[in-house]
Amino acid sequence: KCYGELGCMEVDEPFYHPVHRPVYQTPVDRADANTRFLLFAQRSDPKVYTTLRWDSDVDEVRAAPFNASRETKFLVHGYLDRSSFGAWMNDMKNAYLKYADVNVVEVDWSDANLCLYECAVTNARLVGAEIALFIRKLQEAFGADPKSMHIIGHSLGAHLAGYAGAIITGLGRITGLDPAELYFDRVPPAVRLDQTDAEFVDVIHTDCHPYLSKLWESEGMGMYEAVGHVDFYPNGGKYMPGCDTTNRILKIFTHGVFKGIRAVVSCNHQRSTEYMLESIANQDCLPLAYECPSFEAYTRGQCSHCGPDGSGCAAMGERAIQWSHFKGREPRRMFTVTAAHSKFCVYQYVVTLTTGAKVGRVSGSGNIYLTDRSQGSQKIKISSRPMNFHPEQNYTFLVTTPTPISESSELVVEYRSNQILFLYNVPLLRVSIRPMTSALTEREAKDKTFHRCPLWHPKGIAAYSPVKLKNC
Repeated sequence: KCYGELGCMEVDEPFYHPVHRPVYQTPVDRADANTRFLLFAQRSDPKVYTTLRWDSDVDEVRAAPFNASRETKFLVHGYLDRSSFGAWMNDMKNAYLKYADVNVVEVDWSDANLCLYECAVTNARLVGAEIALFIRKLQEAFGADPKSMHIIGHSLGAHLAGYAGAIITGLGRITGLDPAELYFDRVPPAVRLDQTDAEFVDVIHTDCHPYLSKLWESEGMGMYEAVGHVDFYPNGGKYMPGCDTTNRILKIFTHGVFKGIRAVVSCNHQRSTEYMLESIANQDCLPLAYECPSFEAYTRGQCSHCGPDGSGCAAMGERAIQWSHFKGREPRRMFTVTAAHSKFCVYQYVVTLTTGAKVGRVSGSGNIYLTDRSQGSQKIKISSRPMNFHPEQNYTFLVTTPTPISESSELVVEYRSNQILFLYNVPLLRVSIRPMTSALTEREAKDKTFHRCPLWHPKGIAAYSPVKLKNC
């Protein structure tokens, strides 16, 4: 089927597969899809916008208040969503206009996605082509450079962005926010978002456990496959803190009916938009992610620096572009952790506890806590669960805090035993803290590591007796 200046679209392979993509239909007509482009260009009044349509000619586009000297952010929603209903688009538009000098275009394709999922999947190809044509009109009307274009797509919108990028030569950047899995898993790159669709492609995965693995939660909407130049897996990419069933239901009462229902149905899936939004609005905390063999290895503190050349870590979200000069053909998987609620960005550290020589029986079982008295006595639980501490060992942990720890912090250590009758001590010799709050090479990370020691006692640290740490 042909669509005028958009060309023709086939329904055979690679867009059809009997198992992985049993979708055999053509997109609706362009007029029925009715793709709309809401252009926001006034930082002083973010509510003012100009609506352009799929059939707006170059003269209409030229009359719009577009500034070709600015970067342009396209925001693209997913299935059963729309610009007026998806609060993330409005929030992200406002954040960009507040913190950056950019044009923002909200792409509303709701007339083409309020149908069966298979129908929306098919129509995404048409809307992607419409976005590409709109960018060409901006080129003709204003001399706009495709390299200044950044398409941010959520769920099905991420693949839609890929379709646009496959048509436009030299598109600057695509950010995929939890790209949809269903009908996009185990298919050729031409069918889904991939790193050839833009000069730089970064992806945030937040809901990539097997599709509908828990039927009562309707989850598993995002894909696990790494499809960009750099793919971020916050919290392992599967289960986001704060998305447990209780918190989901509470949001109906705390966030209103619409936001609450979205949280109940797709909390993990929506978190990718929240992480992206915060990376724009939170200028203080850098959400660094680190390359690691697995999330489990990452949480054990095994990946705590950016490698010899600095390519082993990147900021998740808006500032991921700063990593783009490291891009290669092979995708890079990076992991980080977040808080359960906004503000999601946390300060990360690798903490190593070193125990001294055995004098008598001084092996304890329990948890170790640090208290930073310079930050309002924030208490930091070092180990996530009770564990055994033995002499002459190193114990390494990934630790997060809502506020930063510095070399000038006043730190107190406390050992809390999980035993009742026999409260054995812990022979703590040294606490080493390596910051993961800025992009540091392996050598720089080693130089930034600082050490604190308790006053050594051969009997070790007694349970429930806070001990002040000093430089060592």
